[in-house]
Amino acid sequence: METRRVAMADSSDSESSERGYADALLEYDEPGDYEPAGPEQLGMTVEEATFDPVLTTQHAYLGHGEEVSGRTVLEEGSTLELPLLYDSAVMLIPGQTLPLTLFHPAAVAMVRRAIAHNKTFGFINENCVRPDGSAEPTIGTTAEIYEVRDESQDAYTAFSIKAKGRQRFRLVSTRTTVDGTRVGTVHILADVLPAGPFALSRPGSLWRQRLSASPRRAGREAAVAGWPDWLYQMYDVQRVAARAHADARRCLLCSAEAVPTDPVKLSYWVAMNLPIDDTYRAMLMRLDSVVRRLRCEISIMQSFNVMHCAECDQPVASSDEMFAMSADGPQSIFVNPNGHLHETLTLRRAIGLRCITRPSAEFCWFPGYLWEIAQCVRCSQHMGWRFTAGSAELRPHSFWAVCRRSLAAKRTAAPGPGRRGARPPPAGAGPSRHALSRLVL
Repeated sequence: METRRVAMADSSDSESSERGYADALLEYDEPGDYEPAGPEQLGMTVEEATFDPVLTTQHAYLGHGEEVSGRTVLEEGSTLELPLLYDSAVMLIPGQTLPLTLFHPAAVAMVRRAIAHNKTFGFINENCVRPDGSAEPTIGTTAEIYEVRDESQDAYTAFSIKAKGRQRFRLVSTRTTVDGTRVGTVHILADVLPAGPFALSRPGSLWRQRLSASPRRAGREAAVAGWPDWLYQMYDVQRVAARAHADARRCLLCSAEAVPTDPVKLSYWVAMNLPIDDTYRAMLMRLDSVVRRLRCEISIMQSFNVMHCAECDQPVASSDEMFAMSADGPQSIFVNPNGHLHETLTLRRAIGLRCITRPSAEFCWFPGYLWEIAQCVRCSQHMGWRFTAGSAELRPHSFWAVCRRSLAAKRTAAPGPGRRGARPPPAGAGPSRHALSRLVL
């Protein structure tokens, strides 16, 4: 019987990080737990190779299927019928990749009809369905199929597809066909992008001749307006997008190239990568105004710095530990061999977790890595997976992929000088409970 440190995957050797986590290390006994010495422990040198995040977006574990050509763009404001697919695990955001493995004959038949028609179906989160007559409508996202792998010999063999979230829609009504397929009448929603606070005060004939905007010119325009310049800046789409872009880089620790600059794409990219639950995602999806959506996301990014177990409040990680193992950002949707969807957030390090299985490379979402199932040490809830490099030269050597639904974003006391966020306190320390419930729209 030997002692093992759990819930810690370290890719940084900084003293401040080690000191912040020293008190939160947990120990447990596991029989037969043995990790062979690698080349570094034996004094050998290896050539490092950084993992390519583009590989994650290809979902190679599903196999290489047949590409579906063409692109379908539904007219904004139109009302039409779409086949519907419901799932309780994830909420699809426009721009997000959706891998699916289908077994149910009705679902397979629905997808095949969609491929033959316009390659598009509607995807709705079951937890966000609203009853008829509710003030809040049921919101979904159109999914366009771009790759199909069909090796089925009968109706009960797996059928795999890859789709991309495209447009938001509001569910008007639903019906069920004789073969069990759900069909919905949906209204395609438009993203409202305002022209600017002073657009109505300028002659339309001279708009094309206007020089590029600048803070100095905007200040002169505000000087003759009825409100101060700072108030107009709060609703200027370019200024709000620039602030959201900077906050996303700081909060989600992504490079400037990885974060979109287009306001609409940026608003969706931030929504799909924030560690928030389906309730807040649905709230963001119901907002037609891009400025309101960005302002709400800025408020969310400033409202959390640690993540806890959603079941028992066990501290898991600080926001500093988020990083991207996918070209789409820190969060991605994956599907397991049984067809269950998981949306995971990748973390450099985590605390309060323990691995309960042996490493395996079967059906691995990150090529070149071995996975182990991770649980919360306090409540034993399934939290996600720990991934360890299968070769000594692959970097990062290890990381965690935690299910978004298993996390709760909170805020602790303000961090000290020179630190981006507060480290999670030891279990039982009782951090302040600041749920993301006071958002300024």
